[in-house]
Amino acid sequence: MRSTTSRTLALLRKEGWVCQLVEVWNPYSRKRQDLFGWFDVLAFRRPGDGILGIQSTTGANAGARLRKAELLPGLAGWLAAGGRAELWSWAKRGPRGKRKVWTVIRRPLRLPLYSTVLAGQIGMPFVVEDAGASEASEST
Repeated sequence: MRSTTSRTLALLRKEGWVCQLVEVWNPYSRKRQDLFGWFDVLAFRRPGDGILGIQSTTGANAGARLRKAELLPGLAGWLAAGGRAELWSWAKRGPRGKRKVWTVIRRPLRLPLYSTVLAGQIGMPFVVEDAGASEASEST
């Protein structure tokens, strides 16, 4: 079975992004460590798209990842500096009685305008753009 991160990398490459895994294994603590405590993958494509940081997770774990993000000064600083961040949640979805396919829901994150000067403080508020969330699917 492929991981959510490998699915994310494959979809990004298919869409023309240049991407790199930034999550690393720490053998001393025996834990995976994300860049700035949150990013699994960084990607860029063409001028105007900016640099995109992605947290890749399962559909069931998306809420926990969003709660974790609220406490990370690194993520708030990333957004305030103009970086883009998205939460990608993967799950098998489809109509009842039909074959399920792996689908991703992309949730962009952004800071409210008033909080830009407060970047780096723990508990930085940010907005999840559910209205702009998009879906893509991958057959397996």
